[in-house]
Amino acid sequence: PPAASQTMLIDGTTLLRRNITKASSTEEKQRWRDILMSIHDIREEYYPKYAVSARNNKGLDAISYFRDEPFILYLTLETIIDKNGTETKPTILLFYLDAAETLYHTAQISADELDSAVVRVREIVGSTGPKSSSDSETFGKIKEKLDKYNVGSTAAKRQTPGYGQDSTPFQLVEEKPSFMGGDANTFSSWVNAHLNYPEIAKKKGIQGRVTLSFTIDTDGSVTDVKVLKGVHYALDEEAVRVVSSSPRWTPGTQMGVQIRTTYTFPVIFQLD
Repeated sequence: PPAASQTMLIDGTTLLRRNITKASSTEEKQRWRDILMSIHDIREEYYPKYAVSARNNKGLDAISYFRDEPFILYLTLETIIDKNGTETKPTILLFYLDAAETLYHTAQISADELDSAVVRVREIVGSTGPKSSSDSETFGKIKEKLDKYNVGSTAAKRQTPGYGQDSTPFQLVEEKPSFMGGDANTFSSWVNAHLNYPEIAKKKGIQGRVTLSFTIDTDGSVTDVKVLKGVHYALDEEAVRVVSSSPRWTPGTQMGVQIRTTYTFPVIFQLD
């Protein structure tokens, strides 16, 4: 591999795609496919300047050749998204969400894992934008899918309870709750403005994303604040403190009736 030029590796991926198309058996197709994935990994390792491109190309090939294996596709795309962040191709984000939903509905991943997938994609989409007309179309599809959710996976298992104070919180709603005339992005700005970075975490250089869930009750109050995925007890406690102190929201509605609604929400702690 160290002696392989960029051109050799890129030409190799072209040849392997052709071989996959012409393969006469499933076993042959899988063999060429696995070698194709390996070439992307080699390019990423030995040509770090082009690592983002190599990972994106790997993701696009995974979408083409692992559609019948959603768990492998999900893990592959998740790794790429975690490494590429906002430089991830929009198509990869879209198919990652599709794979996560498929796995949740077939009981192969948990509710929290689907929630995390939705939050991961939402954060990237919220901090970047389309770079071409085709990207714009894909971004539109991603946002349509994200708009279904206030909470990721739990939304998929929503039941239809009776309305009222004792009803189970909804995650898919006709009219979403609003915060100070805005939405979850407005709330995110409010949270950031009221966070106090814990000294113990600051001294130890601890930072990261605390993922919470909370319910907006029928009176607009924020209740049931829970840590889904923590970082450090000090950061977790501060995130819970601020979200719990939220002013009242305008509650969501279903069929014209105010309902309880649950959100999954990330709180980012980042040192300067």
